[in-house]
Amino acid sequence: MEEVELTAAVQGVRDQLIASVDASNGQRIKFEVEEVNLEFTVELRRDVNAKAGFRAWVVSGDVQAGVARSSVHRVAVKLKPKNATDGRPVEVGSASEVDMSDFGTPCDGGHGR
Repeated sequence: MEEVELTAAVQGVRDQLIASVDASNGQRIKFEVEEVNLEFTVELRRDVNAKAGFRAWVVSGDVQAGVARSSVHRVAVKLKPKNATDGRPVEVGSASEVDMSDFGTPCDGGHGR
């Protein structure tokens, strides 16, 4: 089983949103990203090194069947992406080049940044 921490899963969504903004430059139609709704099945594990005492791992559907029901939980997260510089909503398909320098660096998203 490949384990993915909840933090990495959310970072992956952020990376894909940044890639969508980059890929849509010059497009005639743009979309404002109002909300990003995520739902994960997670397994909570005690971790003496974690600040909260536990870590949340995203569980895939095939692995979920083998994990005890008592340790598997559903987590829903609603995000409203905003530009870190000015607080405006993120637009995918901006007519002009978008300054993404304040969004941070993608975590190994594989899109050459």
